[in-house]
This record gives sequence, structure tokens and C-alpha cells, in this order.
Amino acid sequence: MMRPILLSPDPQMLAALPTAINDAFSDYAVPMRLTDAQFLQMMKQRSMDPELSAVAMVDGEVAAFWLMGRRSDRVYLIVSGTRPAYRRRGMSKRVADHVFRLVRTNQVANITSEVITGNERALALYRGLGFTITREFDCYTVNPPGFVPPDVAVEPVDWREIRALASGFGDHPPSWQNENEAIDALGSAARCIAVLIDGRPAGFAVFVPETRTLCQLAVTPGHRRQGLGTALLAAVHEAMGGAVRLINVDARDQAFSSFLASRGAEKIVQQYEIAIHL
Repeated sequence: MMRPILLSPDPQMLAALPTAINDAFSDYAVPMRLTDAQFLQMMKQRSMDPELSAVAMVDGEVAAFWLMGRRSDRVYLIVSGTRPAYRRRGMSKRVADHVFRLVRTNQVANITSEVITGNERALALYRGLGFTITREFDCYTVNPPGFVPPDVAVEPVDWREIRALASGFGDHPPSWQNENEAIDALGSAARCIAVLIDGRPAGFAVFVPETRTLCQLAVTPGHRRQGLGTALLAAVHEAMGGAVRLINVDARDQAFSSFLASRGAEKIVQQYEIAIHL
């Protein structure tokens, strides 16, 4: 086998990455089956930066990859993996070391990411690289509700009107793919609804119909336990026309977890948020 060539992906190479990612995750507990359109949206939502990303090429084929996102002075590992045919050859470690050099060159010190709690192989790799666990996330699916939503008016709103207030609604910061910058990047692909009281938002939800994901749902502390969250969730269900996914809900938010459980949410997987200071 030829020695792998490490380089940053160019636009032509990006077209080959969905196939490489799907192959690398084909035998995982949660396989990935990205279409080209889903891949591009994923990279957009997570602020992919080709200059900080790296792939290992062998005989003209993408063998391993670390795709990175960047927002100001923060860096995030969007997805990494090695295709089955190239495993156990230290490929991922080489790509990671290359990415670390790129990140240091750009004067960024911290990288965050997530890993499924049961993926011991990946967790061992990240720990060996120096990552530590910083918090836990839960992922849910919520089927069409079996409850009668309260008589609360929910209406579409412009995300830009909600954005300045959004950080004061929740009790814990959203994960990378759900934070305000991610919603900004999605543009018209994300929809926002709210409950207005005296002309001001008392609760809101942001969701992406194409991926059936709910990015944010929050109610101001002074208006909780009044049915606003239930009304918003029911409105998202109606807009989706079926099951809704919530990815990376902070496990410390017991009140929100209890709310989801009371509305029939099923926990489908758990993840660790991990971080490294270079």
C-alpha cells in the first residue's frame, strides 16, 4: 500500500466525501447514509472549514478524514473516520496529527466534538489523542403526539427577530450543530415559530423540515408550565407530518428531559461531548 497523502479537501474532493463517510460508518451502531445534499447541508450547518480539515488519500481514494468546523476562535470536529479497508494502520492518528498542526498554525487552542457513548473504539482513539469528556448529550425521537395541545396561539416568526433573545431562554448552551450560528448558516432551510405574549416571544422553536430535526425549543422561565412548550412541540409535529428528532440535548437539563418524556419522546442514543486543549 502506498503511503497516504495528507491534504485539505478541495471542492472536487468534497464530492467524494459522502461515499467515504457512508463507508466508514457502515458498520457502526448508528450507520450514516448521507446523500450529497444532506452532506452539503451538514457541512454548512456545522461551519466546515476546508483549510482546517484533512483527508488521507491512498491510490486516489479517500481513505480517512477529519472534517473541521470553525466559528471565530472555536474549532469543532464535524466527522472523522477511516474506511474499513484502511483500518488498523494508524491512518486516523496521522490525519489527526495533521489537523492539530493546522489548528495550531491558525492560533486556535481548543477542539470540541461528540462521540457515541457505546463506541469504545472511537472513544479510545480520542482519549489517546488527549480528548477528555466535558458533558453528556441525549438524542431523542418524538412521534406524533398522543396528547391534546393546549389552546395556545403559535405563529411563524423571523429567526432574526428571535435570535437576540434566544440565549436568555435556555438553561444550558446548545451543542455546536444547534447553536445560533448553525441556524444562521441554514438560512431558509430552518423554520422558526413562537408564542407571543403582549407582542413579545415567550417561547420559540426552530426546526429543519428536510432533516426532521428540532434544533431549539425553549420557553422563558416566567412562562413555563403553562403549556407553551407543549403547544410549540405540537406545532412542530404538525409541520413535520411525523416523527421529530432532537440531537444532543444536554443531559443536565432534567426539566427538559422530563418534559420530553411526558410527551412520549424515546431516547435513541447518548453521546459524550469531548474537548482537547492543544
